[in-house]
Amino acid sequence: MLISNFLTSRKSDRHFKNKKINKDSLSRLEQVFNLMDNESVSFKLYENGKDVFEALDGHAGYNGVMIEAPAYITVTFKGDSNKDKVVGMYKAEDVISLLEKEGLGSCWIGLFNTSESVKEKAFQNKDANLILAVGYPKPKNPFVQEEKSERLPVEDIVFSEEIGNPISIDELEQLGLDDVFYYARFAPSTLNSQSWRFVIRQNQVVLYLKEVNGKLYYEDMGIIMYYFEQMYNMTFHKGEWKLEDNFVMHDGYVKIATMNI
Repeated sequence: MLISNFLTSRKSDRHFKNKKINKDSLSRLEQVFNLMDNESVSFKLYENGKDVFEALDGHAGYNGVMIEAPAYITVTFKGDSNKDKVVGMYKAEDVISLLEKEGLGSCWIGLFNTSESVKEKAFQNKDANLILAVGYPKPKNPFVQEEKSERLPVEDIVFSEEIGNPISIDELEQLGLDDVFYYARFAPSTLNSQSWRFVIRQNQVVLYLKEVNGKLYYEDMGIIMYYFEQMYNMTFHKGEWKLEDNFVMHDGYVKIATMNI
């Protein structure tokens, strides 16, 4: 698969057909969720989309705007640590890959300001951290240009040896990483914060989380790790992130993980 095709397949869908998910797909999803249920994260699918939507409308989503879908999947981190958030979101991206294979679209919905009582009403699970709206996407009008979020240029997110030290596009081309970093910028992030930063250092890519408006979006690190790793492995031999044992803030940045290149 080409890198550009991978990104196209990861686009969020916000409009779904009024059609239930077929039973074979539901069965396969449930089987995988049971296998993925581990010490870091758990997933559960809710077919009663109308009930969930009505319970969350005005309480979840971007500025309280909920996305209506025939089904929803809850993502619940088993622990409260920041590492649980990173690992949980990395595994959640695997769920999106599974949904794509079933012909299903999805869209992330935050529960950051949703009360426990509302979550209990919607899912009988007050600890749910995030949800995916899931369904068969409506066809998109090819003559209507989709609204796109602005993205930081590569030179603002990738550095040489240390953060703040620019790296040239020529150097990235020599390493064969120019396309990977170009497309990695399009990974989704909380409020389009794009808080990931990369440093090329001694045959390694080091991932950092930047503090944005006093907040650290650890969940976004799991997403960018998945995107980068998938695209890197389309071009090179298998690369794999190694998480830091401890996440420590230094000068507004937290070192998250390292990959040998």
